[in-house]
Amino acid sequence: MIEQLETLRQKFKEDDGSLPDIEVCNLTRDEVISGYEIIRSSSKLIITQNPCYWSILEEKEVTITFDENPAGLVVDGRAEPFHIVFGEISSPKGGKVPNLGLYVFQKCLALDYRRGPEWDIQVIMGLFELLKKMTKGNRNQAICHKGNIDDPEGKLFQNIWNEYTRAQQVA
Repeated sequence: MIEQLETLRQKFKEDDGSLPDIEVCNLTRDEVISGYEIIRSSSKLIITQNPCYWSILEEKEVTITFDENPAGLVVDGRAEPFHIVFGEISSPKGGKVPNLGLYVFQKCLALDYRRGPEWDIQVIMGLFELLKKMTKGNRNQAICHKGNIDDPEGKLFQNIWNEYTRAQQVA
């Protein structure tokens, strides 16, 4: 797996200005809310300037504060899907993870990241730790890697993710 991880690191390391996505789909209401909470509580701050969502009920933009979790409003149809960027993220084992954007949809969460040299193997493993925590106990979720021109169909990411989850089940 280490050889494949080095290959994946190469796919993450060159900042080409793109923001590839890692989608976690087929989630229940509680899984969307929990996934948002895991990313929020793993970070120390919101990077997005003027973070907000569109309230369908109030017909206006509502500011998002760090301490709240508006994901439930999206899955309940009371808010439009939104995007927010979190910073100073730590993995469950304490490793540093670069800023992550989070799109919140009714049945899906999508993490986006900026490619760059900070994505070493330990950082990628930290990302996997976060994904594992987000998907723990979820039986129907689908994870896919989209938008990385060096892994255009996301197969490399998917293969390594599958290996990682199998190894975690044995450990």
